Amino acid sequence: IIMNDGRLSDQKDQKTLIRALCLIAEKYPAWEVRIVGEGENREFLENLIDQKGLRNRIHLIGTTPNIAQEYKMAQIFAMPSKYESFGLATAEAMFFGIPAVGFIECDGTNEIIHDKKNGLLTLRKGNHIENFSHALETLMKSKKMRETLGNNAKKDIIKYQPELIVDRWEVLISNIYNASN
Repeated sequence: IIMNDGRLSDQKDQKTLIRALCLIAEKYPAWEVRIVGEGENREFLENLIDQKGLRNRIHLIGTTPNIAQEYKMAQIFAMPSKYESFGLATAEAMFFGIPAVGFIECDGTNEIIHDKKNGLLTLRKGNHIENFSHALETLMKSKKMRETLGNNAKKDIIKYQPELIVDRWEVLISNIYNASN
């Protein structure tokens, strides 16, 4: 299972994920995509999935009260976003040990995915759909790579644990307060 979690919008660019899967779907008939989220592009994405004949392979899940279950089922996390502030969904996927695929040019995503260490980054410039498809295929055909990158992802994301971040914020706020007094 390839998972995506995010608002169904132009920013999150799930149409790129759908079109990328189309390029390799016949080679990998066992793989499916689960897209979690709601948004203004739902109807467009449903029509695109139908046009590509992939209704049985690409599922728009909507929102779910048990997102952890979705992450536990996934082997790859796909984040084709055009931009992100931090990439919370990518961080969540990494917490579950799932290697992620994203674009080098996507700030936020490119700060937490380290290419070939805990996931794969590819170029949006050029043919971004082919590039994304190639990155997905690289992970789809190698269970060993998925496991290695996923294990690294789980280790790398530890630095973003709330306890560590809260401590840093408290120090920063305290320093600013003390400097102003």
